[in-house]
Amino acid sequence: MIRTAVMYYNNKKVPAIVDLKNKPSMWHRAKSVTVPQGETEIRFDLPLPIVATNLMLEFTDFYENVSASVETLQCPRCSASVQANPGICGNCGENVFQCHKCRSINYDEKDPYLCNVCGFSKYAKFDIT
Repeated sequence: MIRTAVMYYNNKKVPAIVDLKNKPSMWHRAKSVTVPQGETEIRFDLPLPIVATNLMLEFTDFYENVSASVETLQCPRCSASVQANPGICGNCGENVFQCHKCRSINYDEKDPYLCNVCGFSKYAKFDIT
């Protein structure tokens, strides 16, 4: 799971959020948090309030999951157990590496932490308050 998380902020209005994607100079680092192994919650307690139009959370380091190599996955269509290799459900033929929410398949990363289309994570729940 997550070992290090960094929060960045930006207080500039942009016509499209994609304009900020490749411009690291527009982001300001607010805080970095090291998460103890097994912790289920990350809190960014800031010493001073900040004014932000945009927030970005970067997960820079993860704990190694030793059980992931023998992990069986659940088919998003029929819920059958499927071996990670090759990742195709023998029951219905569905690709188990697709996002459970939007069904997008990330061909660059077989089992990403976050979906690169909708942001869904099967490993974490995000509540921002």
